[in-house]
Amino acid sequence: MSSGRLDLHWSIDVAYRNGAVVQTLRPKHPHAHEVSPIYFTVRSNPRGAEPGLAAAVRRVVGFGTAEELLLPASAVQELSLHGPEWLRIDGGIAEVRMTPLSPAPGEGRRVELVFLNGSGNVGAVYEGTVRALGKGRLGRSLDLQFTGCRITICHADDASVKTTVNCAIDLTGLSCGDALQALDLYGHVMEGSVFRLHLNGSEMASGRFPGAEFSQADYERHARLRLTVEDLHLVQQHTRHHFAVSSELRPADWMLLRIARLLIEGHCVANPFLTSLTMELNGEDSPVLRSILLGNGAANRALLTNFTLPFDNRELPLGAVHVYHPHVRAADGGQALEALAAGRAAGHKVTLRPADGEPYRLYLNRPGDTTDLSTLTPTPLEPSGPASLANDATDRASGT
Repeated sequence: MSSGRLDLHWSIDVAYRNGAVVQTLRPKHPHAHEVSPIYFTVRSNPRGAEPGLAAAVRRVVGFGTAEELLLPASAVQELSLHGPEWLRIDGGIAEVRMTPLSPAPGEGRRVELVFLNGSGNVGAVYEGTVRALGKGRLGRSLDLQFTGCRITICHADDASVKTTVNCAIDLTGLSCGDALQALDLYGHVMEGSVFRLHLNGSEMASGRFPGAEFSQADYERHARLRLTVEDLHLVQQHTRHHFAVSSELRPADWMLLRIARLLIEGHCVANPFLTSLTMELNGEDSPVLRSILLGNGAANRALLTNFTLPFDNRELPLGAVHVYHPHVRAADGGQALEALAAGRAAGHKVTLRPADGEPYRLYLNRPGDTTDLSTLTPTPLEPSGPASLANDATDRASGT
């Protein structure tokens, strides 16, 4: 390319990197693309390229979305540019990389996303900011950021082409309250709610989100995400330990959260992680103790006064918890029987394990509660929780 040093709107930066000459077309001011537009046509062959390349080209070139686009040399068959007279291509086709303008057009401007209920009244309002307002050869794009939620709308100039919407949530680093707010917003999108979008107080767009385009798997994942965050929120309130939502959740962490919430709500829960209890003898003999030590089995109940929930390298205090099993046996009963016979059983420790493989049952202690744990049925832990607390949705076609 020839130099654009005399151009008022554009410049060419030339650099030599890794044995190749890199030429970068750079705007001199934020409105360069408006007063001196540059158009380019790319004829490409996406065969063998990374999945999603064609869709990325359509978004960036067609609607001006603020994302980087990389076209490998193998995918570029022809490239032509149309703009200032000095702008031309020298040499053969090479890799083409397009990066969004920074700051992007409209970036940082305040927006309000208003959802309307069935009566046409305001049902919910979410305040966010503009990431970018784009313009391409096919239409315009709106890239919006809300708390934990990013929405990108591509609206074609051709009224016969459906508007597409991409909605993605990422709860990482949010408080539980903010995470639930993001999930509520995403839920409105999934429901196909009617909306109005206000930019700096003036209506900019309106329509209905494409709820019918979401699959059953999308709805189930959203439900699991919400249940998990609700579990964490309730546990944090009970334990008075407040911290941000992490990016990943191990299956064990999800199960422990479910157990903790159910306990807090007064349910009896079978804890699959509690497979044994250690009992310290006081030296006194009894028929029930003999039955356990001889291997016949008996019911076992204990009160753990300071039960904690291990979660994400933390110990969350739940309080006093009853532990019960209807049929346990001693793993080392013979040694305990010998200690009893010799009169030295006081302080001797015995490991108790369920006789039928069923885990111990837990029940949170309540002042004045006389509930007989043996009469309670453990509450199931299902549905299973998500591994990731981010949800990247695919483009959805809207009917409005």
